[in-house]
Parts: sequence; C-alpha cells; structure tokens
Amino acid sequence: MNLFDELTGLFSNAAGSQHTPTDEYYHGQTGRIDRLCRQLGWSVNERDGKNTELHFTDALGKTRLVFIFGDDEPLVTFAVYSFAILPLSKVPEQVLGHLLRQNSELLQPAWQVGVNENDELLFSLRYCALGEGLTAATLKYLCETMLTEVVTFDIKMHKAGLLSLT
Repeated sequence: MNLFDELTGLFSNAAGSQHTPTDEYYHGQTGRIDRLCRQLGWSVNERDGKNTELHFTDALGKTRLVFIFGDDEPLVTFAVYSFAILPLSKVPEQVLGHLLRQNSELLQPAWQVGVNENDELLFSLRYCALGEGLTAATLKYLCETMLTEVVTFDIKMHKAGLLSLT
C-alpha cells in the first residue's frame, strides 16, 4: 500500500456521526456542495453564505478543515491550510524548494504561501474547479488528495523540527 492510500484511508469526516444538514437547517439554502456532501454521507460543518467548511480528522487525531469558497459560483475554490506558520526571516529555502517541486508534480491543487500581519508565512494548498463539473466523486477526490498532501507536508515539517504536532 502506498503513502497516498494509507493517508486517505485514515481521514474521516469529523461530523459524520452527527447530523446531516437538512433544508430546514439552512433555512432553505442548499447549494451544490451541500447536495454533493449529502450524496457522500458527509456533514457540512459550517456555512457562511456561499462558503463552506468541511472538518476531517487526520491520522494524528487533528481536525483538518477544507474550505470551499463560492458554492454555486462558476468557479469554486478549495483550500486546506498547513498547521505550519513560520517567521518570514526563518524559512529554510528547502521548504520553499519542496513546495515548488510539489507544484510541478501535483496534478490539480497547488501550494500557495502567504504572509500574515506578523510577517509569518502561512502555507495553503488550493484548487479552483469549474462548479458545473463538480460531482460527489470529484469532491471526495479533491478533499482526500488535498488533505493527504497537507498532512504529508506537516509531517515533513514536524520531522525537520519546524512544527509541533502535539
């Protein structure tokens, strides 16, 4: 079994045993992501207008969030953030080199690096999808692929002493 299979098998929807959203719960608002999640038996954990959060539990018992922006828009953006936050002045060039290499190897999502107000780097994996083409299988694939990539990155950051996972 390869690392991808091992990691994707270890994710579970954190709210899977809780409620499944209903039309009444969202006051009649059911968007594309809600419908696809229902098909997968997943719960929508949070919703803010056209934005959705799905919570998953990773192999380390940590809750990972998949942010989905633009539910019924022509372009839907998926984002998963790494737990790593590094001061801008202390980022090893190997980290940035790794992300650039990953971007050339990944088929769909891509790594982005942002700087917050404290001059710290934030690492996120993002993907823009055509909303009309999204299916339940595509949603599942994107969530699993992105979560696996981010967890793998965080484990490497932990092994390098750049992230505490406790």
